[in-house]
Amino acid sequence: MDAASVTVLLATVFLWGVISARVERARLSMPIVFVVAGFLYAEVFHVLEIDVGHESVKLIAEITLVLVLFADASGVDFTEFRSDLAMYVRLLGVACH
Repeated sequence: MDAASVTVLLATVFLWGVISARVERARLSMPIVFVVAGFLYAEVFHVLEIDVGHESVKLIAEITLVLVLFADASGVDFTEFRSDLAMYVRLLGVACH
């Protein structure tokens, strides 16, 4: 990945940080915005040409999962979480077996 591609990606992340509060009201989530931006950069504008190998795909998937889970967890209302705690414990208990 060259310097121009990195600059475009960092500018996209910065722009999302600036407008994310306003876009939140429009019900556009971070994953949707970044998937659309990635598609536009790679397929429409041909700004990004990334040669992805097996390890790169794994790393990108892990980073994406961390960001999505963190974004979802940051919006949890603790009073609702406490009232539904028994359900979460049961679900985690089933998942551990």
